[in-house]
Amino acid sequence: MAVASLSNYRSDHALAIANMALDMQKSVLKFNQKNPIPNLPTCNSYNENCCDVLY
Repeated sequence: MAVASLSNYRSDHALAIANMALDMQKSVLKFNQKNPIPNLPTCNSYNENCCDVLY
């Protein structure tokens, strides 16, 4: 869980936390591309059944 603008008031706190979440997703994607796990199924919007494999 993360909190945006806890210590300092920001009128754009919702936008700031949304941008942080998007940046985190990009960072995780980059990390996973540089450090692949062999035989791990990949999920994307074109593969609707990928979650069946993971769960």
